[in-house]
Formats: sequence, structure tokens, C-alpha cells
Amino acid sequence: MATIYSPTPKETLSIVEEELSKIGGHFAESARHKGRLFIWGTVPHTRQVRPNDHIQGGVAVCTIGYEICVFPHVFRQMYRSGAIMSHTNGIERLKRVPSTSTPRSVERLRTRVRSLVQECTSSEMLTQLTDQLRVAAESDVDAGLQMSTVISQLPRRHSSLLLSQILSEFHEDEDQSVYGLMNAVAAVARDEDDPETKWDLEELAGWVPMLVPSNQTCHDTAEVAAVS
Repeated sequence: MATIYSPTPKETLSIVEEELSKIGGHFAESARHKGRLFIWGTVPHTRQVRPNDHIQGGVAVCTIGYEICVFPHVFRQMYRSGAIMSHTNGIERLKRVPSTSTPRSVERLRTRVRSLVQECTSSEMLTQLTDQLRVAAESDVDAGLQMSTVISQLPRRHSSLLLSQILSEFHEDEDQSVYGLMNAVAAVARDEDDPETKWDLEELAGWVPMLVPSNQTCHDTAEVAAVS
């Protein structure tokens, strides 16, 4: 008999739904695929990266084998596309536990999942991520280094097709910044029907801003923040 791991998909959906409802959020999308659960949720918090370019806060959750991942998600309202910010400091991948474990250990994990959903959907988290994206918006893409790095991170399945789509999105847009590259990847994810590939692409999109040197700062953060 196969081992059942906790939190189960049903329990995970319930936790996310409860936490989103507390702050006026809602499910944007959920899907089950090959035994995996994928959830995307949004909350009312918004911030402005550039004039008239707003992002909305949210959370992305998936159960993959023994793991459960709870990550911040940003949704770009202008193009209806999103990115999973899995490399955010303090955010972790959790190990699910067998449902036969002690009630205390099962409840401890459920509580941790709940607290991560709360953290990912907080106003403070969105502010932190917006600051990071503003820096990315001021940073030009190093085509050789950054594009080759992105290529190496693409899902292996259909990678050549995905790369062609990303390059097409990137070169058709006037925004040739790291933020623009992130949005090109997110745009391809937006149109992807397979939830696993969509998750992989959105996680790649959220990773792109990490290509910006850590010592680089945004020059107009205060100016933009004043109108957020």
C-alpha cells in the first residue's frame, strides 16, 4: 500500500484557501498533474515597479513527491503574467511527513505551511520583492552571460521551443533590462497549458532577477515608492 504523506493535497488546498480568505485573496488557479498539486493565489496588495506597471502579491504552492513548496508569487497586472520567487531569503522547501507520523509532527508541519503562506502573502514580502524588481528594471541584460544561464535552467522537455518563444518575447519588447527578460519568461509561462512546465517557467522567471549583481541598487526607489 502506498504511503500517504501529510499535508495531503486536500489539506494543502484547505490551508491555502483559509489563509487567502483571511486577507481578501483568492485562488487564481489550481491543477493536479501526474500526482502533483499546483496552486496559485493572489492577494489585494499591489506595488508599482515602474510608472503604470503594477505587480500584485500572491503565493504559489506545489506538492512534489516528498516535498511541499510554498513560495511568494508576483503577478504583473499589465500583461497578466506571473513569476514564482523561490529564491527569496527565508523561504524554504519543506519535507512532507508520512500520515502515520505522530500527530504532533504532522500538526507542526501544517502550522509551518500555514505560516509560510502568511509570510509569502504579506505586504512586507511584496515590498521586498518590488525593491528587487526595481533594481532589475534598471539593469541591462548581459546577453551572453545571462541568456546562457537562463538556457541552462530551462526545463529539458521542449527546451528548444521554449527558448525560441522566450527570445521572441524578449526581442519584440522594448524593455531590454533584466526585468524585461524576467517578463519574457513569464509571458511564455502564461500561455503554457501544462501546469508542471508552467511552474518551472514561472520559477525560472522569478530566478532571473538574481542575475543582477548584489551590490547594485535602484536609483529611483524613493521616487517610485512615493506613487505606489
